[in-house]
Amino acid sequence: MAEADLKQRVRRILEVSEKMGMVHTVRLLLWEIDAESVGTVMGMLPEHIKKAVQEDAEKMPRTDTEWADWHDPFFLGVLYDRSTTREEAIKDQQVAEQDTRRAVEAVRAYFAEHEG
Repeated sequence: MAEADLKQRVRRILEVSEKMGMVHTVRLLLWEIDAESVGTVMGMLPEHIKKAVQEDAEKMPRTDTEWADWHDPFFLGVLYDRSTTREEAIKDQQVAEQDTRRAVEAVRAYFAEHEG
């Protein structure tokens, strides 16, 4: 069931990708990717979007220090909610940034295996 849900979410992202633009499309796709889902997601992507995901992953930080200094600008605007405490917002941001790192590392590993 989880893979079917994943595929449905990815299809929805792809359906509106032209309206959102490539930057937002890639960001939403990265939020769907982890070590287990990367093959499924990449297998669903048109070549130009797959290339954009790869290019974005290559531009992201690589070391622990670089990741510690990196903050996801998309997260800051998306989760603003006056009912959320500062502590909750900070924790949510940290989780989102850790998820992004895992996604980027999964994408890099996918391309290293399939193109390297």
